[in-house]
Amino acid sequence: MPLNLLAPEQVAGYRETIIESLADQLVRSGQVPPEQSRDAASQRFDHRLSLPGNYFFTTREDIVWLFVEQPGQLSLMLPPEAALNDTLLQEIETWAADNDFQALRTTTAHSQRFEQNGYIVTNVLMEKHLKISPQSSLTLQSMTPEHFDTYLEALIVDYGQEKLKAGNFSEETWLEESRAEVMQLVPQKLETPGHFVFTLHNPDGEVVGHLWISRRPMGDDEGFWIYDIEVKEAHRRKGYGTQALLALEAFTKSEGLDRIGLHVFGHNSGARTLYEKMGYDTKLLVMKKTLTEVLS
Repeated sequence: MPLNLLAPEQVAGYRETIIESLADQLVRSGQVPPEQSRDAASQRFDHRLSLPGNYFFTTREDIVWLFVEQPGQLSLMLPPEAALNDTLLQEIETWAADNDFQALRTTTAHSQRFEQNGYIVTNVLMEKHLKISPQSSLTLQSMTPEHFDTYLEALIVDYGQEKLKAGNFSEETWLEESRAEVMQLVPQKLETPGHFVFTLHNPDGEVVGHLWISRRPMGDDEGFWIYDIEVKEAHRRKGYGTQALLALEAFTKSEGLDRIGLHVFGHNSGARTLYEKMGYDTKLLVMKKTLTEVLS
């Protein structure tokens, strides 16, 4: 099943198939409602085409899109119903390695084929649909501006180190990349519309953790997206992680919403286990393979 590299003028004939793939991914990840997905996908595709580092191949049955996401790393996009098999995946990897790329990354709802070929999970997108408004032993209080500045600086460092560990940031610029990404989300800090940052308080009034969420589209509805949730180290292993999620669920229902979405790093198995126990379903997996073994 040889890969056939398309010339730029040939790509237009596959535009609809590629946009369909992007739209499917946007809906699965909860970023846009279905009725807006095609327009959003079209805009993203056109923007991506304006950047260097796009490679399009055809097989006997499908279109394969590879694009440079960061230096040395390619992202792989396939149609939702692509006939992916080991031979095709290995041909893609060989082409990437032969062209001096060190890693291949993909976003998928079906991980088995990639796992069998040595890909590891770096990021997981999860979502929960709420049915009831639960009770929690923790209360949410809006974070003060003074507390927020200290919290934000610590978050930038922690987030940057997690992204570095996941292979998303570089050793040289991880702190700058983290600061830019976080500040893009909250340019007005606590005054940024749609964002809520809370401290978590136990029945004794102690601050045991914090929570940062944002209201955003999720599929055909709206919900809250968890940007950060953490229990302080001194208060861990007391069930506060579960109680924090229950407090969030109660707040979500009080706001007239019934969906919560989140992202968890693949190496954080403890958090992923907790979310699964609390009823969160995996929507998409981001998986990555280092290509050094392909070259050997």
